[in-house]
Amino acid sequence: MKHLKKYLAGVVGIALLLSCFQVEYYTYKLQSRETIKQKPIDSYVAQENQKEKELKEQKVAYLTFDDGPSCNTKRVLDVLRTYEINATFFLIGSSITVNTKPIVERMIKEGNAVGVHTYSHEANTMYASADAFKEDFLRAEEIINEATGKKARLCRFPWGSANNYLKKIDKQIIPWLEEKGYYYCDWNVSAEDSVGKPTVASILHNIKKDYTRYEHPIILMHDSNTNCLTAEILPDIIVMLKQDGYKFDTLDHMEKSYQYARN
Repeated sequence: MKHLKKYLAGVVGIALLLSCFQVEYYTYKLQSRETIKQKPIDSYVAQENQKEKELKEQKVAYLTFDDGPSCNTKRVLDVLRTYEINATFFLIGSSITVNTKPIVERMIKEGNAVGVHTYSHEANTMYASADAFKEDFLRAEEIINEATGKKARLCRFPWGSANNYLKKIDKQIIPWLEEKGYYYCDWNVSAEDSVGKPTVASILHNIKKDYTRYEHPIILMHDSNTNCLTAEILPDIIVMLKQDGYKFDTLDHMEKSYQYARN
């Protein structure tokens, strides 16, 4: 009888031991599964965070052109296509004609960004009053939207947002543009290619002396009929920026629009 009791006790003990082992085994399996599930998620999040960090730290140059379209715009687009990069063009509505509309269509087709600059580009006309500015802007907007087949969201004030003409009416104009869904864009590097008598050397010098100060230089250039030198020197500008580690993008991809401080 004693031997039977010992035998039964042994069997029960072994059963309990096996039961505990089974519980621990399944607990381990569940934990392993959770770990396996968690690791890819954690890894993905880490990779995405790293990508975001690298993107923020990346040097990106934004080439921008005002006052087109014109015959020089075609030359600019040829250069951009050769180097497989894009730029942002702020257009004058009155310059979009039957002859230049295909140039605007090409801008869009090749991945460039387009914004409203003005219709008349006449300071005393468009900045005469808030109503005058709105009339000029809406006229340009209609022509540009029709030419591009899409709603413009970018705009640039002639002579920048801190010019003395705009200061007289900016409290009426800025909120109006924002309500219409526009982002106005200034610049932090100027080629000075439409001031005085620019030369190839002066254009290159004006860009070179300032762009290295910024991780995201926004470079103002012009592509009107008179800006032949800008189109001519553009390959050198692009190579200079590339060699300095800059990549290129359009202003509609900026996280926040660059704008001058206004009093």
